[in-house]
Amino acid sequence: MYMRCAPIAALAACLALLCGCVPGGQTAATSETAPTPMPTATAQPAPGAQPGDEADAIHRISEVLDGCRYEYKTFDYQQPGGSTMAMGLLTVIDCGAGTAQPLCHQPGCTHDQPGCAAWLVPDGSRLTLAADGDTLYLLHDVIDGDAWLEARSLDDDTTRVLCTLPRFEAREYDWALAAADEENLYLNAASYPTAVDPAVPQEEQAGVMAICKASGAPSLYSFRETPPAENPRPADQRVTNAEIFDARDSFLYLWLGLSGDGAEVWRLEPATGLWSMTARYADSGLWQEDGLSGYDNWVAPARASRQLPGGPLVHVDEQAGTLAAIDTATGQERLLCTGLPNAAGRIAGYDVQALPGWYVVTVNRLDWTTQETSSRQFLIPAAGGGPVEISFSQYSGPRGSQPVCFLDQYGGQFYCQYETAASAPIPALDKDGMPYTYREYSILYGLLPVEDALASRGNFTALYVE
Repeated sequence: MYMRCAPIAALAACLALLCGCVPGGQTAATSETAPTPMPTATAQPAPGAQPGDEADAIHRISEVLDGCRYEYKTFDYQQPGGSTMAMGLLTVIDCGAGTAQPLCHQPGCTHDQPGCAAWLVPDGSRLTLAADGDTLYLLHDVIDGDAWLEARSLDDDTTRVLCTLPRFEAREYDWALAAADEENLYLNAASYPTAVDPAVPQEEQAGVMAICKASGAPSLYSFRETPPAENPRPADQRVTNAEIFDARDSFLYLWLGLSGDGAEVWRLEPATGLWSMTARYADSGLWQEDGLSGYDNWVAPARASRQLPGGPLVHVDEQAGTLAAIDTATGQERLLCTGLPNAAGRIAGYDVQALPGWYVVTVNRLDWTTQETSSRQFLIPAAGGGPVEISFSQYSGPRGSQPVCFLDQYGGQFYCQYETAASAPIPALDKDGMPYTYREYSILYGLLPVEDALASRGNFTALYVE
């Protein structure tokens, strides 16, 4: 039986106060209720408090909570009698103990049968997870279909449907669990038209959906703002992607990617419904060579799975080989390192992963003559410091290699996808009865101490095999 690695006191005494909560006095959204545009606000500097200063502060949420990571995986279950059925499994990884096991509290359960509380029958939806307080939230999203939220107790596995997400304005929504405070969940509600007119450029529309944790009442904050007159958007640019990339103090921050290589940062205060643009990033230094294109100087949110003290916005200069962090609230830039490989060559790209204490930078190259790929990987302290090159590979072959994927960091350990393992040759017969052999491949996940990573020692502790 799984026991939580860091219990959190239940908020049952507060539920009566939370019932029916809707942020900022907004009307709960229903399928018959059109969202109301919010008034325009003048941009003001955000306070400098850090996440966690107040119990009810807005904060990013993810599948990670209190040193535990919650995951969902599907597999084929061989039933007694020979037939198979598709199943899903909720798993919790306890980083302190270095274990991974089904998320089930049933006494005496052996976790090897469909009756286990961690076993789920796939329903055709894409399932993503985020944990907050004493609850794991499960977001079900069906392509071109419905989406709904479930709330599952991390203490006893009881699960309830929190709400079905409403639809608006004949638009398709890309839902994503993004942030929370004491009363509400906040979902990224980027959307696009369901009916595409070839004569009209398609534009992504940003938005935020707030869901009351107690009642499940939804409230949509539609983004219908225009940049301030003193900093207008170029006429030929439109929004091509929108995401909540940061949350702190009383604000949510959205990144709006623009066509033609620009971007804007907007801030939403859910308590008042006020939007304000806090930054614009113009042309990011597009370069072209032999008909190929890439970015050599850009600002964008790094891939991040958890709340970061300075915000996940990074400034990468691939020609200079530098990486800087940008504070979301103040816009101040802080140089993290120099000395990364520059982008000389036909094509190159940096992939930046932001972890609580480190940045992982993977420099990718592709030889267009031989089609061979190569990668170099570096660890950079979040506080700043020289890049440390590491040499790990989860797969190597004649056409190139794939570096280890650093997914998260827990205290003194990294959580990684670290190997693609092949089985021994398996004999089989083809359709003509001729013998042949094949191999099955498995993805291995595990923990790696930081000191071993810095020394390029592959001292991985395997957690489970996919």
